[in-house]
Amino acid sequence: MKTNAEIINNLAIMASLITIARIIEQFNTIRKTKNVTGRSMRYTCIGVMTSAIWASYMLYNDNTIGLTVVSTSLLLELYILRILLTQNQ
Repeated sequence: MKTNAEIINNLAIMASLITIARIIEQFNTIRKTKNVTGRSMRYTCIGVMTSAIWASYMLYNDNTIGLTVVSTSLLLELYILRILLTQNQ
């Protein structure tokens, strides 16, 4: 029989995998269409900063699962920022 800690850890892993799958789906859609309407430069920069702060927090607390999710989100935000910067040239 699993302990509560094991169950909670498994739930965290499942939630993380689902979140990463959603981020990858968003990335693929944006990569194919290059459509980032609704995303402003300011909103995206705040997303990059927030993800970087969360990544630092997760790293400090040795939270590998959280760090993986936040890093994936950070990569998506940086990709969107790259598209926005390219479109504004």
